[in-house]
Amino acid sequence: MFPFNSHEICSCCGTEYGLDVQEEGDVFQVRKEWLEEGAPWFDDEVDVSPGRPEGWSLERANRQIEKIKED
Repeated sequence: MFPFNSHEICSCCGTEYGLDVQEEGDVFQVRKEWLEEGAPWFDDEVDVSPGRPEGWSLERANRQIEKIKED
């Protein structure tokens, strides 16, 4: 499900798979820390693609994640 060793950088939170995330449990810890920091959009700081989708909302993203966790 997660690209643990791809070394891709998430344009949303800046997580690097294979560095910050090495196993599934890391995803939830990194997300928790990102939310505690106010959920800043990473690509606002650097040129990472894709950029923030038009109409993106943290509330909607949280609902989608809760649905994934339930499945």
